[in-house]
Amino acid sequence: MRVHHLGHHAAYLATVNNVLSNMRSNETTKPLAKMGIDKLLQNLNQVPAEHVTPLRNGGGGFVNHFLFWKCMAPNGTRFEMDDAFGKAVTSQYGSIQALLQEFREKSMKLFGSGWTWLVFEQPTQRLYITTTPNQDTPAMQVGHIPILGLDLWEHAYYLKHQNKRADYITNFFNIIDWKSTASRYEEALKQPKAEL
Repeated sequence: MRVHHLGHHAAYLATVNNVLSNMRSNETTKPLAKMGIDKLLQNLNQVPAEHVTPLRNGGGGFVNHFLFWKCMAPNGTRFEMDDAFGKAVTSQYGSIQALLQEFREKSMKLFGSGWTWLVFEQPTQRLYITTTPNQDTPAMQVGHIPILGLDLWEHAYYLKHQNKRADYITNFFNIIDWKSTASRYEEALKQPKAEL
């Protein structure tokens, strides 16, 4: 993970900082650069064509990895069935095991590189599991807040697990920080509802 953090995450940050610097130096794009990366990713249709791909890849890579590091703890933390998040999981999936099974299945079916997510959808107030290709993030859609993410690019697991994605997923499940995931869920509940 150290190589992953110091190499890939740092490269995404450098890319997005370079694009934002260029945008800030242009009076036309300066207001866009002030949006912040989350809002900017939701408004790529307003960004000049030459900046869209670096922002989508570099910005998406940055925000995805920023969340990814927060999803883990050295020994994981316990899933609490009695907090708001635990109750939502039990209500929607029946159990944490059922949620993890669906998360595993979607992770294994993702072709190529991308991410698997547990997302809170504000308008429906429900959780859902999805995958995105490359460095796309569910947060590119207003009202979709990722609360747990798993990097499925080979660079995330190849040094330790080679081509054994299933082993990587199992190890990820053992180190999930459920406490911080529950906190992100509770924060998402407090945000003003977005419209789809």
